[in-house]
Amino acid sequence: MFKRIISLIAVIALIASFAVFSASAASPNDARESVAVVLTCLDLGTDGVLPIASGSCFFVGKSGEAPQYMITNHHVISDYLEYGGGEIITLKVAGVNYSGRTQIRIYYNSDDYDEAFPVEYDAKKDIAALKLAAPTTERKPIVLCPATDSMVSTSIYAIGYPAIADNDYKKALSRWEVSSSSVSNGTLSRLLTVSGIGVNLIQTDCAINHGNSGGPIVNEKGSAIGIASSGVVEMYSSELDTASVYYGINITDVTPILDRNGIPYVIESGFNWTLIIIIAAAVIVLAGIAVLIIVLVTSKNKKAGSQPPVQTPPQTPAAQQKFPYVRSYAVQHNGKRIVIRDEQIFIGRNVNVCAVVFKEGTPGVSGRHCSLAYNKATGDFVLTDLNSSYGTYLSDGTKLNPGVAYHLRSGDRFYLGDKENMMGVEVE
Repeated sequence: MFKRIISLIAVIALIASFAVFSASAASPNDARESVAVVLTCLDLGTDGVLPIASGSCFFVGKSGEAPQYMITNHHVISDYLEYGGGEIITLKVAGVNYSGRTQIRIYYNSDDYDEAFPVEYDAKKDIAALKLAAPTTERKPIVLCPATDSMVSTSIYAIGYPAIADNDYKKALSRWEVSSSSVSNGTLSRLLTVSGIGVNLIQTDCAINHGNSGGPIVNEKGSAIGIASSGVVEMYSSELDTASVYYGINITDVTPILDRNGIPYVIESGFNWTLIIIIAAAVIVLAGIAVLIIVLVTSKNKKAGSQPPVQTPPQTPAAQQKFPYVRSYAVQHNGKRIVIRDEQIFIGRNVNVCAVVFKEGTPGVSGRHCSLAYNKATGDFVLTDLNSSYGTYLSDGTKLNPGVAYHLRSGDRFYLGDKENMMGVEVE
């Protein structure tokens, strides 16, 4: 019986090895299913929508699960941040005033979209992480693969929705679907680090046009090695005498943002750590069952009374589980506290997205004022101001830079705009 159980454990471990190493896209064409259009716009209500700017993005997450997070360029959503960041504004275009709420929309086709919200962004490195209100089945998560010097001279591909592809000369019947994305190929020319900024770039001859920004640059396996970002064109004696070079942001600059915010992702090596933990737990349980069966069988085969009964040591009560939470010290909340689960929460006046909601008209508080998450690995709380009108402050009066993650420890406090809106974080 012992040999049978060991054989069963070995079979499970073998199956696990195939499952763990299966988390990689097959080709650049498969990677198109992870790419979507990003549109910053003004929602005019019944009057429709006023487009402001567009680009591309790609979804990240666990293999086989509906993704909720996207990566794009900061400059793709910069107009959203500049024009209110989700607030209702009036925008003058060609002499006409338009009033509405700024939005970031993720389009799966020209008629189907979800609204997205910034999680963290870095203007200098031109990176932004976005989140949907709920996971989507319209796209799949892409596999990531940091670019290394060993990849120089290999073929790479830029995937996105360049505006030049939907021109008046060759107008497409459908737009923004998976099949509408463009795939351009080129060579990874070199890797470089920008002086003064420290951003790690991929240089390529693969054309990156307006609208490609924020989309993935992938390898032959369809794994994202970078974010399509920019291009430089130099003109010499005439318009026909030009030289072009294009750049993408190395995935090595993206993963730290994902780690800080607890955003799941899979690396091309195939190590899906969540799956590994589950499989390891199953193997441990089976091994424990095997040991228990061996003990029981051995006990039955011994003569009665030949051995004293096994004394089971008294069990000590399990330690009470502790939870991270945020407590509001504002008068209107009367000491209310919210447990922070596996995902970040929003704080502000918007009742549709915020877990801690301040009354409409509360001085100093924006609609989506700030976000708060808990990092189980470090025990830190991660606080990010979402470009609020009046700012987010630490208890000592230090004002947070918008879009930059600040780490708090249990017992720390912060406030929204005014000290009357004081909040605190604790693990208890």
